Amino acid sequence: MSDSFDMLRLLPILVCLGLTAAPAFGAPLDKLADALLRDGSYKVRVRAARALGTAGDRRAVAPLKFALRDDHPLVRAAAAHSLGQLADADAVAALCALRADKDDFVRRTTEHSLATLGGVGRCGSGGAAGLRVKVQVRGADPSQQAAVQRQLEGMVRARQGMTLIDEVGKEPGIELMVSVSSGVRGSGASTAVTCAMNQSVFDLPKRALRGTANPSAEVPLGADASPALIAGSQQQCVDALTGVVFDALVAYAERR
Repeated sequence: MSDSFDMLRLLPILVCLGLTAAPAFGAPLDKLADALLRDGSYKVRVRAARALGTAGDRRAVAPLKFALRDDHPLVRAAAAHSLGQLADADAVAALCALRADKDDFVRRTTEHSLATLGGVGRCGSGGAAGLRVKVQVRGADPSQQAAVQRQLEGMVRARQGMTLIDEVGKEPGIELMVSVSSGVRGSGASTAVTCAMNQSVFDLPKRALRGTANPSAEVPLGADASPALIAGSQQQCVDALTGVVFDALVAYAERR
């Protein structure tokens, strides 16, 4: 990739997450994915994550990758374990990022799953080795902007072969610039949360533009969505796109 990100991977990710209108699964996979991503009980989400891991269907990879950002550590650990069971190479980057999780059990489960996918050495494979990365996030919502900044910086730190830098200096590297936004469309029975990110990658120190992309997503909420549900769904929407942005960054770095 030299002029644009390969965003063809984005559509199946969003479909599998239920963020577009197109159905991704047949029963019971659709019910399991919905329970994993939407149920209010962490115990239900854990059971759904485990069931998806034993299903043996690679279409479960996308919702399981999203569940790696769940608020509850047991859900994150269950999703990491199931990704190891599925042994799908598409999960490697997400698992590598999870090695920086604050929970020890999640980290140990992640290391075990990575072992089934070729070991932690895969976290630093390809052209990303030794790469210096600067992350800059902008957004109208300060808390949302700060959350995306922390997530992307954590993913870069956890990725072997990448070094996070604070300032643009004379040494070579890349700068990831992201603008994040979210909103609410419709009302009543047709309420939906939307989110979007505008991302650009620059080569340093000259800041030559090397790639741009504009991933977006939508989460239908149904009737009578509460303010709390809307706020939580906005964050989930943004979190999903944050993972897409990082995966695109890794893919770019490995093709440099």
